Amino acid sequence: DPEHLSVVEAALGGAAEVSELRRRIGPDLLQYHPANPTGTWNLVLSHQVGAAVAKRLLITLTQQQDEGLCRWPFHTCFVQCTIDGKPVDTEIPRQIQFPREGQLKINFVDLRPVPPAARPLTPQQMS
Repeated sequence: DPEHLSVVEAALGGAAEVSELRRRIGPDLLQYHPANPTGTWNLVLSHQVGAAVAKRLLITLTQQQDEGLCRWPFHTCFVQCTIDGKPVDTEIPRQIQFPREGQLKINFVDLRPVPPAARPLTPQQMS
């Protein structure tokens, strides 16, 4: 997660290693933060990282629906969810099964309250 990436980067030998690490991780995982995955996601489901982020977003949606957060006035966590341009019915998250291939586009809104111990990311963590 981005919160601890700077620690890993500091342990690496130099700029080339950091650049290679970021390339391998890819933008999807670099942007994903489990404490607040709010954002616009464009995930390639055939890539391991894209599929993992999609699965985590679906788990978060299911948890939030179970907690009653996806009701009026909030309505939904997955906004404009499509696979290869076709809308995905997200009303019952437990019935959603993402295919192994395709382009998943989601605007995800995390509706959980911010935990009291949460701290904003530092500028170094955001870079």
